[in-house]
Amino acid sequence: MIISRRNFVEAAGLASAALMFPGQTSFAGNDAVRIGGHAFGSSWTIVMDRSKNSALIKTQVERILGKVNASMSPYASSSEICQFNSMGADEQLMPSHAFGYVARAALKVARLTQGAFDPTVGPRVHALGFGPITGSGTTSWRSIVLQGRHLGKREPDATLDLCGIAKGFALDLVRQCLQENEIANALIEVGGEVSAIGHHPSGRHWRVAIESPVFRSQDAISIVEPKSLSLATSGHRANGIDGPISTSHIIPTASEQAANNPILSVSVLAKSAMLADAFATALCAMKQHDAIRFARERGINSLFAFGSSGGYRLVSTGRFSEHEIG
Repeated sequence: MIISRRNFVEAAGLASAALMFPGQTSFAGNDAVRIGGHAFGSSWTIVMDRSKNSALIKTQVERILGKVNASMSPYASSSEICQFNSMGADEQLMPSHAFGYVARAALKVARLTQGAFDPTVGPRVHALGFGPITGSGTTSWRSIVLQGRHLGKREPDATLDLCGIAKGFALDLVRQCLQENEIANALIEVGGEVSAIGHHPSGRHWRVAIESPVFRSQDAISIVEPKSLSLATSGHRANGIDGPISTSHIIPTASEQAANNPILSVSVLAKSAMLADAFATALCAMKQHDAIRFARERGINSLFAFGSSGGYRLVSTGRFSEHEIG
């Protein structure tokens, strides 16, 4: 349910997970190399230290992303998640370690957010024109049972949708892969979620632009230095319909209607890209005051863009502002 980011560029040392800057160029000189490809219906890109192992690293990253997709994609009929969704209430799945880990994390975030992040929302998303998961849409995260290594259901039509957390998990794995390959400096993007290692070739921290949530705007609402953290953004722009949001892929708790509140987008910085991914979705699905209160009480580093007559206004929580430039 996290929006699918479309482009990743390096323009005069400024990276963006979604925003195309005029005159974008690659790094000047021979300080870095860029590798990338397609994943999760979107793309992935890494800008890193120039290395003789870049081809090997690309192969390793593609293998990681392929495994996550093969396990957690609702579009792959042979995936673990599709196997689970087709099961009855009298059956159980013994998931792979990765699938079980992500499912457990998704259920934990669902519990913490009282269902604002709901990994069973797939059928409601499908009913509004997004995603392939079908079903009655009447179940909730409480209908999923994870005991030890076994994953089951309390209701036969319960389904799982991990799209709001799986990309972040994949990004964490890619980051770990680069560190194991002793890559000291890199900026990693997977489907619009971003993580940084070390520094930009100029010696400063990596910088990422967060795009405006306003339809057709080409502005950046903030320039962020993630430093050792990962950045995820959730919002209505990429998968909403029309300028003023009439339909969105983000569904609020216990509702058949898409989220249509003053929150236009939420960006979250966290040590884990997986949790940044999930909390960005949850906060974007909450009501405005509930979202701000939740983020402040839990010390979540977040940046909210709220709709207003002038376009939008920004509110940050936690230590997010310490990572902003200018």
